[in-house]
Amino acid sequence: MIARPRPLPFPYRAAVALANDVDDTPSPAWFLEVLRFLNTRAVTPLGPGLGLEVGSTFWFYTDEPTREPFSYWAGTSTRETPASAPLRALWRSGHVDSLHTYGNFTRFGGFRRRHARDAVAEAECHGAVFRTWINHGTGHDFQNFRTGFGDLPWLEDLDDRPEEYHADLTLDHGVTFAWLGDVTPVPGQERRLGLVEAAGPRIVREAFGWAGRALARRLAYRDLLRGAHNYDLYGNRLLWPVRLRDGRGVYRFVRYGEFNDGGADSLARTLSPAKLDVLERAGGWSAVYVHLAQSPNADALLPPEAVTALRDLAARHERGSVLVTTVTRLLRLRLAVLHVDARWEGEGESLALVLYGFHDPLGALDRDPRSPEGLAFELPESHQRGQDLPLPVARGPHGDLAVGEHREDGRRWLQIAWPRCVFPEAEVDAVLRSWRRPV
Repeated sequence: MIARPRPLPFPYRAAVALANDVDDTPSPAWFLEVLRFLNTRAVTPLGPGLGLEVGSTFWFYTDEPTREPFSYWAGTSTRETPASAPLRALWRSGHVDSLHTYGNFTRFGGFRRRHARDAVAEAECHGAVFRTWINHGTGHDFQNFRTGFGDLPWLEDLDDRPEEYHADLTLDHGVTFAWLGDVTPVPGQERRLGLVEAAGPRIVREAFGWAGRALARRLAYRDLLRGAHNYDLYGNRLLWPVRLRDGRGVYRFVRYGEFNDGGADSLARTLSPAKLDVLERAGGWSAVYVHLAQSPNADALLPPEAVTALRDLAARHERGSVLVTTVTRLLRLRLAVLHVDARWEGEGESLALVLYGFHDPLGALDRDPRSPEGLAFELPESHQRGQDLPLPVARGPHGDLAVGEHREDGRRWLQIAWPRCVFPEAEVDAVLRSWRRPV
């Protein structure tokens, strides 16, 4: 018997991830203090921590270390920085889960394939796999997919591939999801827009804007951007498969927010009570576009209005309304819900949930052993009537799965474990104390 999953793990009705771009991070200490506030219950300079599960992007390199000092390596070298060790701890915990490209090459350019090769080797040396890629920067950032040369293995005027091509290295490493510039003002993807919402002036204006920009891009760059289709605002999908220009496949995803309003203070608008109410009621999923280090108040870690919005989000998570997780986990969970192949086999006490795998178009989920996490299935009628029957076991492609029982409206459900990312609080605190210690 086919087993169909609940849209989200219990008890949540909607899901949010803060998709933070690391631009303008003033120091490693700022970065760690903000993640500590978001992910722990500790007393922080912003007050009691929120205890959420929030991740971030990072850079391996920066071509302008005086203006963008936060990177894993110093400048464009492979020398470690004070951020290297704590970043490795956050790789292991899953709180730094996304690449905001390999580095900031916005001012002077200079990215080459060797930068990707060295970065991938370093990540894999420490057991880290980054499944999410987020484009960054300006025309100097030739490493970008679609708008740069990162996925372009040839040029008609060259006998060899562009020196910036790296998509083969990056996707072979494990990148599955890619943000290529799509932003939507709609709170909550994977849901139908209401009639009033769809006809509202904000959505209509944005739709016409997309159409105009699409036409301009096709006229000016029709060869370079062939196949770079605009986001379907009314379709309101969170992610969908695309082919890069070298023929390799990724899942392209959209972020919720505004291109011209993506600083930390924008959270007061994107995560306003009204917007979160819409997302909750509709059961939406959103990866929120934000640059936490871009703040109108340079003297505070985060602006007060952002802290207020985040505390409201944390309260909704605490009462079981909105799941808050990292970008990679959000995208992987949504893809798994859509494409899992699960069946109930056996009967009575021998009943078992068997996951045969996933039928996603690019075959990415079968390569990731964490794909089944959080999936919940309603038990068959035999186990609804037989309340004394034990909870069935669950078997997946990589072995037996840890499960738990949940009840909703008098019905029994089996849920595969959704283990929380454990923030490396002791390591982060030790690093912060050492940096505060007078020399």
